[in-house]
Amino acid sequence: RVHGIDLSARFVDALRSRAAAAGAANVTAEVADVAAPGLAPASFDGAWSRWVLCFVPEPEAVVRAVATTLRPGACFAIHDYVRYDAF
Repeated sequence: RVHGIDLSARFVDALRSRAAAAGAANVTAEVADVAAPGLAPASFDGAWSRWVLCFVPEPEAVVRAVATTLRPGACFAIHDYVRYDAF
């Protein structure tokens, strides 16, 4: 199961549409704040963040929120940029 979170309803709708078109019934998404997603503690086996931490005002809050939702031994992969001038 894959669950996406974004503050943008447009991005969430796009993910839902693509998942439906691909027949991926195991993909869900919701509009929520990644720093306070309201997800159950220890309910995920892993998390992936792409281009999130460089855009939020408090990246530490996001990391704490994700850590809370992960089961013991789970992995949190972060794909981010910190220096845009390095492109």
